[in-house]
Amino acid sequence: MKFEIFKLLFFLGTCLALAAPAAPRPFAPPAPTIAPDEPICVLDVSECLKADLANPDAARRAWDMLHFAASLQGIVNRKGPRLFLRFMPETDDFWFAWCTTGSGWLKGRPVMRFAGMDGLLQLASRYANDLAGCVIYPERPYALSNVASTLAGVERRVALRADPRPGSLMTRYLAHAKRPQNVLDLRTTVCVPRAGSCGSAKNDAYRWVRERTLDHGLCSAEYMAFYIDAYYLADPRAGGAFSNATLSNHDFYIANGAFFFDLDVWGDEKPNDDPEQPMGCDLETLRGLLKAQALRAKEKNFIIGGFPPWAWKYADPAHRFDAPDGRRHPVHTEWEYSRMISSYGAIKDADALSFSGLANASFYRFYPLKDRYPQTFRAPSEAAVKAQGAVDADGKVADRVHLTWYMGDYDAAAWLNHFSPQWWRDPSRGRTMCSWAFDPILAVRVPQAMDYVRTHAAETDYFMAGDNGFGYLMPSRLSAPRLDPELSDGWNAWRALNEDAYRRFDIRITGFIIDPRAATPDRRVAREYAKFSPDGFVLDEGQPTGSARVQDGVPYVKMYLDLYGEPDAAAAQLADRLRKEPGRRFILVRTILKSPTWHRQTCAKLQELMGSRLCLEDPPTFFELARRAAEEPLRERR
Repeated sequence: MKFEIFKLLFFLGTCLALAAPAAPRPFAPPAPTIAPDEPICVLDVSECLKADLANPDAARRAWDMLHFAASLQGIVNRKGPRLFLRFMPETDDFWFAWCTTGSGWLKGRPVMRFAGMDGLLQLASRYANDLAGCVIYPERPYALSNVASTLAGVERRVALRADPRPGSLMTRYLAHAKRPQNVLDLRTTVCVPRAGSCGSAKNDAYRWVRERTLDHGLCSAEYMAFYIDAYYLADPRAGGAFSNATLSNHDFYIANGAFFFDLDVWGDEKPNDDPEQPMGCDLETLRGLLKAQALRAKEKNFIIGGFPPWAWKYADPAHRFDAPDGRRHPVHTEWEYSRMISSYGAIKDADALSFSGLANASFYRFYPLKDRYPQTFRAPSEAAVKAQGAVDADGKVADRVHLTWYMGDYDAAAWLNHFSPQWWRDPSRGRTMCSWAFDPILAVRVPQAMDYVRTHAAETDYFMAGDNGFGYLMPSRLSAPRLDPELSDGWNAWRALNEDAYRRFDIRITGFIIDPRAATPDRRVAREYAKFSPDGFVLDEGQPTGSARVQDGVPYVKMYLDLYGEPDAAAAQLADRLRKEPGRRFILVRTILKSPTWHRQTCAKLQELMGSRLCLEDPPTFFELARRAAEEPLRERR
């Protein structure tokens, strides 16, 4: 037997619309409308990362600079890749060089460099004709910072936190603007919807801007954004590095006119950023926004960037699963948020802590992806599999532990953008089997990173989808009846999106489906995934761990465990668990942000500890053997 790798390919973004009629629209890049020799302006705002976050004034100065810069960038980059922020130097320098030197996409474009607040004000003057005005927001209610980002995208207004002190960014900008500004001052605008206050200034603000924008069809039908609001400034150190304020992430969503929000998903508790609100007010507002967006998207899938800001809100800071005050563990909040948005067809691009910062996605979105990205990986021959001892001379699967890796979690463009340059420089890559779980959705915001990893792949690099296919959506929530009875069954759109993505990126395995209801008795999720993930998929619930099942000829297993720690300790932990659980045969182990060297060293130690009882396999081989093993009892019964 030779394991066949079909060369099916994926291309995100060079056509005007996806071919499948049920697929959503947002994945085609806009066509630049700028002259090919227009200079690229690079603004160095890396000083923000050096701000003393224990100093309230320093933290606010950094916040103000980055929020203004991201809103300016999102507006300016609507026409093409014009403004680049040097915010996280190591990452941003790598990608800028990749795009502009050698055979890079933007080679030959002149470059102009600016720095700091002075440079930011110079650029605001340079691009004054792109701006319709500014929006000034007070720090409280905190939600108004996200209202400002929504208005930046919809009304082309740069965002300014209100600070009338001499030397503040607001004061300097208003004094030195190139031309008189159309100022929308939220300090004097009563952000209460026409129907009146709901009893929460936070929710009044979101409902007011919804009436002004989303309800009039002025926001993107493809994107929304869930990023922490100005409550960040109540405790800037809670999330570590300033990049985790995620203001730099706003540019892409501003460029696309997305609606921004930051709301609690729990209806039985009052969020700590608005403790006096009526119970469940956040949830009511959120469901209204999601329903409005789902109807605007005509029930096709749409993307929400961001993640619950669990270092500050909506989760127990001590990460306890049953907090005495009723607040949930962060993972429970993650799942509830995923369940909620998935019920409306939303896919999460999960910029989660603590690598949540991403700059320049509005710049990268013009990157010209190739039409096709075939796998470079070559599956072993039948003879090689037999030589390893995975099957006997008759092709029967050996009664040993068959183990493969899920190298995640790459369901966030921010994580791929940050880590791929590191992992692709790792000396062990190309010397050890790597099974990368890169969601296709990541090519929407960081197409340059997706192109880089695929065009620089070694024969030992295998690519599968991560959670939960095209992107992070809990698929069981698509089945009718849905959370909102007005929404019809959502499987057609999700299936079409995945079929196109898997075909174009040559993906045949879904490495993980995070969905507590995926293994329901009707097996709807298994039946649907078998249609577009033909070599296998992985559930987090269902059949006993270590066993394999088959759905319509497609094998699937349950995730075995998440493995952490240094290589020797991790290998010892896994070997010890397997010794205590005889009979486990098909083990898929999840790692999070682990390097090729870590996997090579862990595999070597595992082999030393387990000897001939262990077969380390690539994912296609693993799933093919799982299929055989699952079907052998069926053949015997026949």
